[in-house]
Amino acid sequence: MSDFSELNRALEGKYRIERELGEGGMASVYLAEDIKHARKVAMKVLKPELAAVIGGERFLAEIRTTANLQHPHILPLFDSGEAGSFLYYVMPYVEGETLRDRLDRDRQLPVEEALSIARDVADALDYAHRNDVIHRDIKPENILLHEGNPVVADFGIALAISAAGGGRMTETGLSLGTPHYMSPEQATAERDLSVRSDVYSLACVLYEMLAGDPPHTGPSAQAVLMRILTEEPRPILDLRRSVPPNVSAALQRALEKLPADRFESAEAFRAAIDDRSYTWVSTAVTRAAPHPTPAPAEPSGRGFHAVRVAPWGLVAILVGLLFWTNRTVPTPLAPPVRAALYSATPGGGLGRLVDISPDGTKIAVVQVDVGQTQIYLRRADDPELRPIPGTEGGINPSFSPDGDWIAFTRAGTIFKVSLAGGPALQLTAGSGSNDVHWGWDDYMYTASGLIYRVPSTGGDVETLYEGAEAPAARPFPLPDGKAVVFSTVGGALVSSIWILELETGEARRIIEAGNDPRYLPTGHLVYGTSDGALLAQAFDLESHQVVGGPVPVIPALDVYGSGAVQFAVSQNGTAVYSTGALGGGTVELLRVSLDGEETPYLLPPGGLGTPRYSPGDGERIAYQEGSNIWVYDVATGAKTQLTFNGTNVYPFWSRDGSELHYSADNAESESFDGFRKPADGSGEAEIVIGRPGADFPQDVSQDGQIVVFRANTGDQGRNLLLWHTGSDSISPYLTADWNELMPTISPDGRWLAYVSDETQQNEVYVRTFPDPAGGRWRVSSGGGDQPLWSPDGGSLYYTSSGEVRVADVQTEGGFSVGPSRALFTGDYVRGQMLERGWDIHPDGNSFVVMKSVEGLERPEGQAVYIVTNWFTELLDRMGERN
Repeated sequence: MSDFSELNRALEGKYRIERELGEGGMASVYLAEDIKHARKVAMKVLKPELAAVIGGERFLAEIRTTANLQHPHILPLFDSGEAGSFLYYVMPYVEGETLRDRLDRDRQLPVEEALSIARDVADALDYAHRNDVIHRDIKPENILLHEGNPVVADFGIALAISAAGGGRMTETGLSLGTPHYMSPEQATAERDLSVRSDVYSLACVLYEMLAGDPPHTGPSAQAVLMRILTEEPRPILDLRRSVPPNVSAALQRALEKLPADRFESAEAFRAAIDDRSYTWVSTAVTRAAPHPTPAPAEPSGRGFHAVRVAPWGLVAILVGLLFWTNRTVPTPLAPPVRAALYSATPGGGLGRLVDISPDGTKIAVVQVDVGQTQIYLRRADDPELRPIPGTEGGINPSFSPDGDWIAFTRAGTIFKVSLAGGPALQLTAGSGSNDVHWGWDDYMYTASGLIYRVPSTGGDVETLYEGAEAPAARPFPLPDGKAVVFSTVGGALVSSIWILELETGEARRIIEAGNDPRYLPTGHLVYGTSDGALLAQAFDLESHQVVGGPVPVIPALDVYGSGAVQFAVSQNGTAVYSTGALGGGTVELLRVSLDGEETPYLLPPGGLGTPRYSPGDGERIAYQEGSNIWVYDVATGAKTQLTFNGTNVYPFWSRDGSELHYSADNAESESFDGFRKPADGSGEAEIVIGRPGADFPQDVSQDGQIVVFRANTGDQGRNLLLWHTGSDSISPYLTADWNELMPTISPDGRWLAYVSDETQQNEVYVRTFPDPAGGRWRVSSGGGDQPLWSPDGGSLYYTSSGEVRVADVQTEGGFSVGPSRALFTGDYVRGQMLERGWDIHPDGNSFVVMKSVEGLERPEGQAVYIVTNWFTELLDRMGERN
């Protein structure tokens, strides 16, 4: 209304209109002078067509119920009245701007400022609700910013207008409330709204302050209303990664379509955005459907404030849509659904071999293709796994935050490739990256003792952590942008969970044993263990401390190589994991005669390693399965587990067969030590070599007085040392700048065969034992590995380029070796982590070997699993779901 003369005449003696401040869908706003009190006020004058329908008496009677609200964040009502044909109400005039003005200028607010405004508005709403007043029109236009503090205007006005107008409101063609901030029940013209409607609207305002747009936008009011009823808003973390996870969870709940699924009060909403541990899992999101792409909004983003439509026609459509929505949106925390996704070809290399996109619609898996690794993709709408061009030789897949790219490592270098096609782009030079994680801040995080990050667009590599406290692997940035969690790896091979504070550079251990940690939107850290379990602990994102003890949430999955956990979960709770064979490979044990004839043992195939015959009879085989030591009875097929905790590797028998030696991680000394235990499983394990570092016993002398072990010494290579059991002392045997591996003592105890890479390739050598100074002889030529003595000591067997070879030796009166000859060829598996993968039977007529299983249908529990609604299962196991 540009001509104030008629209005001024009607208000003469009480108020004088100075200028128009703005215009909304139901009223025009004016700056006026309160003549009696000589003060500036803001006056809202209802649109003439609205005033004609409502009638002054009923409107004024209704508005009196809101006049007594007194709260620091509520703009009070000074006056209301009828002047001629005008209906008006009067409020204080507040210097400053509205939240709409601020958003139009800056689009997004700093996270803490947005949360502060939301807290104050929630306080105001809670006060009004406790006084039986529902606002019904919370929007940025009704939030005034006075010296930075929010004040909510128009409390109860929408209710007064609606109550006074009754059913005749439809005659105006006006809709109460601004479409972008209407709750679904408002959009369907429900009259009996609850406080949960205001909570929904406040959540829309907070969402816009953080994201720059309301949860639902569209080119028309009808499009916005349709989307409110039929589409799920994108999780705020997809749009603003710096938003705390609990705030994202609070918004998700406050924006639920059904009022009963939202917070019961504005105070509860405020408490949730203040509670760093708050979680909420809506199965409307965990259905793993892709988020709809918002249609382009009108040029101003929200250029309309009233909906002028044919009301009853629209309401009928929307009621039908709401009925459909109520039928298809599951209740929160639906039960998980688990299925075997496929039986994947075992991947190779050390690293993570599975990942899932943040929205849960794409899964990446590393498989072997023509002798090398390649990353394959499966989309939710495609039952087939399809290779991603450019990822040949790649491992460690990691999806980008938008799910449109995959990062991976190849030969220690980070690459990324678009899923829409195109070449793989190299992001780092050189080698050393043992993992990559594409963070929400659009940096790639990696580690190789140190922790680095590099922008996803490429550029300078930034060192975040020098590895002084502990060598780092598998870093995961926390969503608050303030810290990185990681696991340790290196000399001792004992992995624990640490956190790096980015602001101070401080690193500290937070979990004694575990590997490959990651933070979940539920407020938990999950991490792997050496025995193949996935554990979870509550984690306070504000204090960066774990809360309570660990809980197994997946009892058996694959933990491969340097601690890569074959598990991934999307932001909406769809999990994918492998229970064993994907990373470590599926192998079977075979008995192979001297002429190469193979006979399988009855032991089921799996992640088996380092088989060793029992001395004398060969009736038992000690071996490693997963991270524990087992004993297999050849005659009966029975298997007995010898170890149960930690990582236990490389078993071998005492000479009399009464004990088994092995290596295991020792959490107390933070080392990898040598142990022995009765072979029948009775009694406790005894530590026999315990010192800082990583020591791996390999063989024991005939009299049991000397144990030869391999010591990992970092840049000085791998050396062979002797532990003298009688004096409990250690002496060097072979130490050099190159590596000495796989020692095995001759049956008469006078010689030791071993492998050395001093010529830049592995070759088999023999030295005198226990004093190496008595002589040195080279056995292999052109490469040799995994030496074995025949039981009578007259031959040395070894492998070379797929062949099993033998060389005759003379040990009487000195040592001599003849030329080697090939016995047979075989595609057999070398032992894990520098250990031999075969053994000779005590009768000297056959070997036990490991062979990869090709085309074998995996037994139950060896498939790759996908689990929808996995967060429900997680919370149940944690005891955190009511």
